[in-house]
Amino acid sequence: MLRTIAVACLLLGLFEYTAAGPTTKTPAGCGTESFEKCGTDLIIFAGGPVIPVSKEELVTTCPKEKTSEKCARAYAQKCLARFPRGMVMLLLDGIRTEVNAKCNDSGAGHQG
Repeated sequence: MLRTIAVACLLLGLFEYTAAGPTTKTPAGCGTESFEKCGTDLIIFAGGPVIPVSKEELVTTCPKEKTSEKCARAYAQKCLARFPRGMVMLLLDGIRTEVNAKCNDSGAGHQG
């Protein structure tokens, strides 16, 4: 859990840093608001002080988290330079692993 929080914080910081970094021209859809739309569901407590623990809660949150991860990946692919994109993709790989483990029907999150 702490690893997920740390990864999310790093991801947010890196996106903010690279989105605000020097560029010659920002492509359409690459503003800060686009990133914020993608990343909100990847950050714990962004939707309020609740951690999904029951199967019913996971059924609601897992699709949102998976969609956000795909959106963040598309944002990075389109909007970031090669080096920051590579770093972000590594972080997103970790997030994908965590989300898949949590959201898998046989995962620990579904034991309750």
